[in-house]
Amino acid sequence: KQWYQRRVAITAGEKTAAIANRSFAKVDSVDIKFNKTGKYGIIMAANDVDKSGTSYYGQTLLYFISTRGESNQIILDKNGPVYSAQWNPSRDEFIILYGFMPCKAAVYNTKCDVIHNFGENHYNEILFNPQGNMVGLCGFGNLRGKKKKVPTATLR
Repeated sequence: KQWYQRRVAITAGEKTAAIANRSFAKVDSVDIKFNKTGKYGIIMAANDVDKSGTSYYGQTLLYFISTRGESNQIILDKNGPVYSAQWNPSRDEFIILYGFMPCKAAVYNTKCDVIHNFGENHYNEILFNPQGNMVGLCGFGNLRGKKKKVPTATLR
């Protein structure tokens, strides 16, 4: 398999110089999810195959990037795949579902600090309502998972 060097760069308007950037070696794909204002992003760099042989799902690394020039790896405290990462539509915080099942679910701020830990359960989907004041953690598809609905005001 041929690996490619990937690069993500944030520019402002018509500027050609990057405000923030991140390079990746030996990844198959890179995806970025921006918050509502576009100031912050979560970069998901993925390999389809986990060379260590520990995961059928490959490997995903997460990075935080901002228009202030920040670019940091998001350190996860459980091994395994990343199932979902979503920004709250009304706050500068995001939720990540990660690790072998039962996965961990945690809320992070823009310093990549955990501000709330949901613990472990069988989830693979994060659903915010449009106002961002409610979040649903769900297990859908072939995962016989749980469903949890939480007011985001309690996540402190």
